[in-house]
Formats: sequence, C-alpha cells, structure tokens
Amino acid sequence: PLAEVREGGVETLDMSGKELGAGGGGMLACVLHRCASLRSLNVSSNALEAGAGGVLCASLSSLTSLQVLQLHTNGLGPAGAAILAPSLPAHARSLTHLDLSSNGFGPEGAVALAGAVGALTELQKLSLGYNQVGPSRLAMLTDLDITGNTMEKEGGSAVAEALASTTALTVLQFGYNQIGPEAGQRLAQSLPVLSSLTTLGLSESHLEDAVKEELRRVAPSECNVIFG
Repeated sequence: PLAEVREGGVETLDMSGKELGAGGGGMLACVLHRCASLRSLNVSSNALEAGAGGVLCASLSSLTSLQVLQLHTNGLGPAGAAILAPSLPAHARSLTHLDLSSNGFGPEGAVALAGAVGALTELQKLSLGYNQVGPSRLAMLTDLDITGNTMEKEGGSAVAEALASTTALTVLQFGYNQIGPEAGQRLAQSLPVLSSLTTLGLSESHLEDAVKEELRRVAPSECNVIFG
C-alpha cells in the first residue's frame, strides 16, 4: 500500500492492523502529503503511540478532502490528542466520520480535542469510546458512541443535559459508563426531544428498574432501548 501512496492519487487507504509501530507510522506520515485526493484513511490498531502517532496526526492537515478518519486503538494518549487537535480544522467541511476510540486520551486529551471536534461542521459520526474522557462537548451528530468512559453520575448528567440539543441523533451508544439513577433521570428529561433516535445503548449503566421504565416510556416509539 505504501508504494501506491508514493505514487499519489489514492482515494482510500486501509493500513489497519499492519503493525506499523513507530517506524512505519513515521514513514507513512512522510508520504501522506502526496495524497491530496485521499478521502478515507484507516490506520487503526498499529501501536503508533504518542511519538509516531503525533507525527502522523501532524501530517493530516494536508489531506483537505478527507471524509473518513479511523485512528482507534493506537495508544495516542493526551500528547497525541494535543497534536491531532490543530490538524482537525483543516477538515471542517469534509470530515463526516471520525473514530478515535481506545486511545487513552483521558480528560486532558478530551479538553484538547473538544474545540477542534466542534469545528467539524459536517461530522456525522464520532467514536470516542474507551478513552476515560469523562464529560465532553458534543457536536450535532447522527451517530454517537461514547461507550465505556466511566463517566459515572457527574459525567453522565453533563452529557445527558447536552444531548437535548442533538436533535438529529439516531444512534446513541452510552453503555458501560455507570451513570447511575440520577443521571438516568436527567437522560429521561432529554429523550423526548430526540425524536429521530432509533437505538439507545445503556448496558451496565447501574440504573434502577423505575428509571429503566421511565426511559422506555419517554423514548421515541421506534427506539430500541438496550439495557443489557
């Protein structure tokens, strides 16, 4: 695949699970500038970590046609998030799908990314699962996966309140966050305005039966509410 990249003109590049590591990630970053027409880039599961991941992220600003970016499971950490954030506004009018799950960003990384993600006006799907980010800003999305971020009551309540403005949302994966009954009630207050919602994942949310019943009652009639 790297030979194709060197020649330029590539629109789709899947380098997922290639064990690139630091060396391969750095090499890929050096040739990406030749791919001005690239629309889809998948470099997930390559153990890039902050070093090579940061170099790769910094090179993304030249890919102004990019619509799909998958970077999950690379151990980028807070440092990688800080380097990625400045490159995202270059894709404000092109990027529709962004998968950054399982990178260990933590709250610090989430803060670094929040403003940059908010600038992506065409973004439809954002995956930030398993990053231990706690509460974070939400964009106007149709598909949101924030599974497994250990938000608990405070984070869950903050996200539930913000959801009231995401009226285009059709899929919300909110499970494995241990939000508890109080945040569950706050979510129930937001659900009536999410009239397009078809799937709501709430596995391992530590909700009481009464809260579950209320969520089912207020969810749109076509919505599949999953408690696991």
